[in-house]
Amino acid sequence: MLLFAMALISKVINLRYIISVITSLLIFCSPSHGSGIESITVQNSPSYINISWATAAGSSWDYYTVDVIKSSQRSVGGYPTNTIDTTHLITGLKPEEQCTIVVTPWTTEGAGRSLNITVTTEAIAEGEILVSDVTSSSAFIQWKPVAGLFFYGMEAEPSDAIEDTGGIFEAEVGLTILLPGTVFTVTLRGGSPVMDLASTQIRSAPESPVNVSLKEIGTTEATLSWTPPTSPHDAYEFYVINNSTNERSPTTTKQRGDVSDNEVTLTGLSPATIYSFGVGSVLNAMDSFGLQRSGQDDNPTVYGRTESITVQNSPSYINISWATAEGSSWDYYTVDVLKSSQQSVNGYPTNTTDTTHLITGLKPEEKYKIVVTPWTTEGAGNSLIKTVTTEAIAEGEILVSDVTSSSAFIQWKPVAGLSFYDMEAEPSDAIEGTGGIFEAEVGLTILLPGTVFTVTLRGGRPVMDLASTQIRSAPESPVSVSLKQTGTTEATLSWTPPTSPHDAYEFYVINNSTNERLLIPNKQRDDVSENEVTLTGLSPATIYSFGVGSVLNATDSFELQRSGQDDNPTVYGRTGPEALQRIELIAVSDDSVTVMLTPPRSRHNGYERFLFNPPTTDSPRITTIQREDDMTYIWTESGLSPFNVFTLEVGTFLNAEGPFPMQKSEDNLSWTFQKEPQTGNFYDGTGNAVSPTLHYTLLIIPALLAVFLV
Repeated sequence: MLLFAMALISKVINLRYIISVITSLLIFCSPSHGSGIESITVQNSPSYINISWATAAGSSWDYYTVDVIKSSQRSVGGYPTNTIDTTHLITGLKPEEQCTIVVTPWTTEGAGRSLNITVTTEAIAEGEILVSDVTSSSAFIQWKPVAGLFFYGMEAEPSDAIEDTGGIFEAEVGLTILLPGTVFTVTLRGGSPVMDLASTQIRSAPESPVNVSLKEIGTTEATLSWTPPTSPHDAYEFYVINNSTNERSPTTTKQRGDVSDNEVTLTGLSPATIYSFGVGSVLNAMDSFGLQRSGQDDNPTVYGRTESITVQNSPSYINISWATAEGSSWDYYTVDVLKSSQQSVNGYPTNTTDTTHLITGLKPEEKYKIVVTPWTTEGAGNSLIKTVTTEAIAEGEILVSDVTSSSAFIQWKPVAGLSFYDMEAEPSDAIEGTGGIFEAEVGLTILLPGTVFTVTLRGGRPVMDLASTQIRSAPESPVSVSLKQTGTTEATLSWTPPTSPHDAYEFYVINNSTNERLLIPNKQRDDVSENEVTLTGLSPATIYSFGVGSVLNATDSFELQRSGQDDNPTVYGRTGPEALQRIELIAVSDDSVTVMLTPPRSRHNGYERFLFNPPTTDSPRITTIQREDDMTYIWTESGLSPFNVFTLEVGTFLNAEGPFPMQKSEDNLSWTFQKEPQTGNFYDGTGNAVSPTLHYTLLIIPALLAVFLV
């Protein structure tokens, strides 16, 4: 036993050794250890070096560090630079200076193999001036020292482009620029007699705008206004930075000619978010100069928070939309519209699952406070509040609202000096007479549904027309609706249409259990035969509310109009049950078969079995089974005679319930079979032998095996 234990321990130790060796090899061969930078390519100049590198084929890296080390062994920038690109531009170098560049690849697991290369910046060509670090107020220039000269002078054209440099004792100098956004020439002079040594053109960068302000801000957009610089510039650049995440939106550029009154509207913002907005000036690229920007540190910025509620208002309604915090989820919202009296307009808040809401029935030039509160089953979130004043009605206009098939409400701007108005209609029988009107509003009683008519406001002495408008009354509802037929997934509706004008019909199908409304396309009158329609896409064994309404189509002057929802006739109906999914044979005996049903997935109360014996004149054997809790239904049909051909048909049913009668499934499954006494086999209608389902046969084998083992 001891020897066996030692041998086992030895094998375990050997196994661990093998695993450790394999792990070491995998680590050694992994991209973060065995591979890295394969090559570095360099493009250099007197003041910069542009490098690019390649990694081993198939390797993948998260980022790279680039370190530029001078001969003093110090990094040029003070520390390495991180980048995800495979190219890097190193600026701010001096001519003929040697530095070592080290590129290292990294993953989350660590560093890969680095590669270094030693590079010397190029010399400045004789007779050339190297220009760098150009801003709107400064630039730095260098040149190749001239043998025997220790003193230089600098001239500019125009002469007021830069400050006087005085005597220059090195082969470089910083310029103070006095003309931003301007092309000027600088000439290096020296020697005895004094002569021109080198010359170049410089274009100074543009100045920054003077200031920036937020003129307007919504939920997803903001309008900026700024004072432009007085010096030359071609365009503007706009910077938008999320104050929470520090994420910068893509920079937007606008040419001066495309900007009206120094204003721009920036879109694509997130609601309820604080942003930093900045604006800078740009000089476009040209043949001799690249694109130049005003200094980022000098560009003016302003902070602003995007709105949570956006409002579109009119004299009689306010349409609001709102946004919630990113990542939040709410079950519904309450919208409360409070008057100055702090009372709700409708007496109570309105519930909605949408993030938009139309508030109607308001008065012109009245202030309202809108409170939107999000809710979950756990309670309320933070409310959003917005104060809005409805617009005034324009002089000479009539405001029409709340138009139905039998009424409308109109308002107008009071006319100075008038306290009494009259109303006329064309045709005259379109409305009931209003009598004298003593306020700048009146409710109309409409007598012609689905009709376009004109109302004219009159008043004054002598009486004159003050304002006029057209109104189209909504269509009347159909008179009645009935269910002509219901199937498993469809229902046929029949209705009596209204006698007044209408263009189409709208159908409302609402699931009585879930309150979910099905989307049913409208039907034009010409597409409906005998005022009947078959609605499809219903769920089996489901109670629905079916309704039908009338529609007037949209025209150039009027929007689509519907008959009143409360006036539309409705009827309840229940769709039929689904048929079985399968009938399976699971056992046979001398005079019987045992079958199993796979029931439908939808609701049903039981099964109806029909056993037909076609050669006989006997009626089919009918058995009804009420559904129980279990989902499998097995029974045996016994007393079957040899040679007779039998057909077994099985359907489902729904019990009678309230106004709904018993309903039976359509397209029932059936199975035709015959038993031969010599073999004891059952044959289907095609003469093929039928065996019990393999699944159930296999279930019997383990049971027999268990008995045998016991």
